[in-house]
Amino acid sequence: MISDKKPMPGSWLPQATKTSPRWMSMFVLVLLITLAIIAFLSYRSIRIERGLLEETLFRQADGLARGLEASVRTGMMRSSWEEGALEALLAETAAEADILALMVVGPDGAILGAGGRPPRSALLKELLASPPQPGGPPQGHFLSEAGLYVYSKSFAEAGSGGMGRMMGRMMGRGYQSRPIPDNSWIMVIMDAGAPLSLRARQLRGSIMLALLLAAAASGILGWVFWSQRAKEVTAALSRTESYAQELVRRMPVGMIMTDGQGKVVMVNPASLSLLKKRDEKKLLGARISSIFPPEILPPERILRGKGPYITEGSLPVGKDNEMRISITATALTGEEESPSEMLILFQDVTEFHSLRDRLAHAERLAEVGKLASTVAHEIRNPLSSIRGFAQLLKDKVPEEYARYTEVMVDEVDRLNRVVSGLLSYARAETPHMERWPVAEVLEHVSALSESDSRSRDVSLRTGQIPEDLHGYFDRDMVIQALLNLVVNALEASSRGQIVRLEAGTEGDRLVFSVTDEGPGISGEDAEKVFALFYTTREQGTGLGLSLVRKTAELHGGQAGITSTESGQTVARLELPWTEEEERI
Repeated sequence: MISDKKPMPGSWLPQATKTSPRWMSMFVLVLLITLAIIAFLSYRSIRIERGLLEETLFRQADGLARGLEASVRTGMMRSSWEEGALEALLAETAAEADILALMVVGPDGAILGAGGRPPRSALLKELLASPPQPGGPPQGHFLSEAGLYVYSKSFAEAGSGGMGRMMGRMMGRGYQSRPIPDNSWIMVIMDAGAPLSLRARQLRGSIMLALLLAAAASGILGWVFWSQRAKEVTAALSRTESYAQELVRRMPVGMIMTDGQGKVVMVNPASLSLLKKRDEKKLLGARISSIFPPEILPPERILRGKGPYITEGSLPVGKDNEMRISITATALTGEEESPSEMLILFQDVTEFHSLRDRLAHAERLAEVGKLASTVAHEIRNPLSSIRGFAQLLKDKVPEEYARYTEVMVDEVDRLNRVVSGLLSYARAETPHMERWPVAEVLEHVSALSESDSRSRDVSLRTGQIPEDLHGYFDRDMVIQALLNLVVNALEASSRGQIVRLEAGTEGDRLVFSVTDEGPGISGEDAEKVFALFYTTREQGTGLGLSLVRKTAELHGGQAGITSTESGQTVARLELPWTEEEERI
C-alpha cells in the first residue's frame, strides 16, 4: 500500500536542488589564506636560517682570515719568516673542517699562497676576477650551484706599510721580509654543501607540508562538497518519492502491481474503492487471477507482449452487481532484464457505457422524432376523418353492423393515442424545475385516476404524505408519468383489488411508488417493459413506461419495476432530493 506520508507544501513537482556556493567560497578563501600564511612563514624561516648560516660562515671565515693576518705579522716580527712559511701557514690553517681553500691573492690577481683544495680553474678564475675593495669591509656570498661559501678581505698587513712600519719604529727595527705586497687580499672558500643541502631539504619539506595541507584541505573540501551534495540528492530523491507516492495515492484510477509469481505487492486506495475492498490485506499477496479472471487479463500474453495490453470486460462486484472496467496492463523488466512483473491500471467505465447507450438512445429518439412529426401530419387528419365517418355510419347502418363502427372508432382512438404518445416521447423537452408539495401532486394524480378506477371496480388509495415534504421537479411531467404507472396498475388489477399510490424519501432520493395486486411481472419482462414499444398487453402501445423512464432520466433519476414475494408489483419513479429542498 502506498505510504500516507504527505508531501511538503508547494509545487507538485520536485524542485531542482542547487548547491549553495557561499560556504564553498568561504572554505576556499580560508584555504588560500592558510596556504599563503604557510608559504610566508616557510619563506621567512628559510630567509632567517639562510641569514644565520651566512653569518656563521662569515664569522668562521673572518676569524680564519684575521688569524692568518695575525700569524703573518707575528712571524714577520720575530724575524723567523722564511720562504715557504706562508704556504705552510695557509696549509695548516686550511686543514680545519669545512675549509676547502685558503688563499692570499696579490693585487694583480696572482695567487701568492694557497692551502687546501682550490676549486676548478674556471670557477677559480671567476673568483679571482672579483677582488674586494682595497681597505673596504670583508665580503661573503654563497655559490649555491657549487655548494660553496666564498669570503674575501683585504690583507691588513702588506709589506713595510701601515702597521709594520709603525711597529718597526716602536721596536727600533723593521720587518725581516715583506712577502705580501700592498693591496693583496685573502680569499676563504668553505664547503657549504651540507648546510645548503639541509636548507634545500627544509625547503622541500615546507613545500611538501604545504602540498599535504592543500591536499588535505582539498580532500576535506571534496568530502564536504560531496557530503552536502549527497544530502541534497537524498533529499531530492525523498521528495520525488513522496510526490510519486502522493500521486499514486490520489490517482482516480486503480493501480495494482504484481511480483514475478503473479502476486499482488502494491495497491492504491482507488483499487480498494473500485473493488469494494475495505482492507488492503485482502488484496496484498493474492494472485492477480483471483481479482481479474484470465479471460479478461491473461498474464502470459501480457508478459510476452512488447507493448501495453488494453482490454475491457465485466467484473462481478458484490453479490448481484457487475462493473464494466477498462484495463491497461504492461510488463515490467526485472533485474534480469526479462519481464516478470506487471503494472495494471483499471477504471470503472460503466457510466461511460451508460452514457454511450444514452447517446445512442437519444440519437434513435431524434430519428423517431423526425418520423413522428411526419407521421402525425400524415395520419392524424385521415384518422379524424375515419372516426367521423364511423360515427356517422353508426346511425345509418343496421343495428347488427353498428358494433363494427364502434370497433372502428375504438381502434382509431387507440391509433391516435399511439401517435400522441410517440410525439410526446420523441419531443425534446427540458424539465421546468420548481418546488412542489408532494402530497398535492399525489392528490391530483388520484383525482385524475378516480373515474378509471371506479369503472374497473379497483380501489385507488393514496398513502399518508407529510404536508411539509417538497421536491424540485417538473410537475406536469411527473404527474403524467405517475398517471401512466397508475393506468398500468389499474389495467393489471382485477375487480376488488387495491392500487396504492405512495411517496417518501430514501437517502438522497424522492421515491414515488405505485403498487398493485395483479399477476406480477417476470424478471425478464421487468428489464424490458421500459423499452420503447415493448408491451405485455394486447391493447398496449409500449409507450407509457417509456415515457416514465424518459421523465426519470430528464430529472437525473431512474425508474424501475419489481415483484414482491407476496405477488405484488411495485413500480418506482426515483428523483434526486436533498434535505435543503424540504427546509426551503
